[in-house]
Amino acid sequence: MTSPLMKMSAVAEIGFVEKTRKPERAATRRKRRPAKPPVATDPGAPLVRLAFAGLVALVAASAGAAFLLLRGDDSPQIGAPAAVSAETLKSFASSHDGPVYWIGPIAARKLELTSTADGTFVRYLPLSASIGDSTRAITVGTYPMRHAYATAVGRAKTTQMTSRETVGGGIAVWSKTRPTSVYLAFPGVPHLVEVYAPDADQARTLALSGRIRPVS
Repeated sequence: MTSPLMKMSAVAEIGFVEKTRKPERAATRRKRRPAKPPVATDPGAPLVRLAFAGLVALVAASAGAAFLLLRGDDSPQIGAPAAVSAETLKSFASSHDGPVYWIGPIAARKLELTSTADGTFVRYLPLSASIGDSTRAITVGTYPMRHAYATAVGRAKTTQMTSRETVGGGIAVWSKTRPTSVYLAFPGVPHLVEVYAPDADQARTLALSGRIRPVS
């Protein structure tokens, strides 16, 4: 959720420099092939992608992405990653289009919330960490996906993946080569949930604990 999620983001700045040349004399000027126009960089090109073994490549941060920000009245809106209280997170989730999954409060951790067009990310930072930094921390990402459960079940059958049943009849799937991210899907729920932890055992324990649920 990467994010690996927020984690692991980098800023790529691309600039175009206009070059000028001295004019050539008409008598010696040679025909030149038309210069190919520069390929414009999509301002929304992802700087970080989280891949579910070919199932999904999701943007955690991008040059033109919109992130969550707090207004002066302490209510979330699109902007930069922001520190939120549990109550503010609940307020955001109640008005958000679709569920926002989390683990619930964790002792000695502060909440960071980021919202993009691709999903929401709830990060559990150590108290000493700064909001928006690259600290690798427990993160729960929620991504809209129409056929999330069917897709996850299909991917679970491949040799590159490992899967387990979860509380509530869902499925947890993770890549053998990237076990720090565990993906959850539930019947009838058009969202894929990513549970990331720097330690693979911790990621699996959290994903299978039954604690991953929508903010309410």
